[in-house]
Amino acid sequence: EDALREQEAILNEVGMIARIGGWKHDLTTGKATWTRTLYDIIEVESGPPPGVDEHLSYYSGEDRRVLEEAYGRAVEQGEPFDIEVQARSVKGRPMWCRVIGRPVMRDGRCVEMQGTFQEITERKQVETALRESKRIMRSALDDALDAGDLDALIAPTDGPAWMIDHINGDNFSVGSSSYAAVSGYPSITVPAGFASTVPLGISFIGEPFSEQALIEIAYAFEQATQARRPPPE
Repeated sequence: EDALREQEAILNEVGMIARIGGWKHDLTTGKATWTRTLYDIIEVESGPPPGVDEHLSYYSGEDRRVLEEAYGRAVEQGEPFDIEVQARSVKGRPMWCRVIGRPVMRDGRCVEMQGTFQEITERKQVETALRESKRIMRSALDDALDAGDLDALIAPTDGPAWMIDHINGDNFSVGSSSYAAVSGYPSITVPAGFASTVPLGISFIGEPFSEQALIEIAYAFEQATQARRPPPE
């Protein structure tokens, strides 16, 4: 019994860290069961969790319809679901959540629904920020290319290459290739010379699907400058 309590405590702690809880609906009795973490996410202090016909009250509009239809298919057709929808806690806090449901079938009939509920608000916020960064970067590159009717933008490396640090890792900062990386635009970097004995590079950034043109430009630059040197033996 002590071992079971310890295991349950560990699972609850893991659930709190991952913001994920478990739920179960007994379709025969209408009774629902939640893990402790799910109570915390929904911000319910105590008491019985909402049953089969009540849990949809945390969702509204299109999100409620999506969950209701997925839940109905699971019960009627035995089809599990894994969806991401918006919900509100008991205290009105908006959040994004991932809801997974699995039907338990007996004699061809669903007698129980069980699954997990994970709050993914932070992940959704990061995804939104990344999309916005991509949009801003693409707009900036498009404006620069269109303003001069250019085939490519040229950007020197922002600093010399660094020594590999096997303990602390790379000493990385934002470089000229970051703009292409964020926007998803093609980029190619070739040798441009040396600062003392440290190699420097230059990047060519083009519009989407301009890889062939960028390779031709980079090759022409290399042939004209002959900046590439073989590494010392």
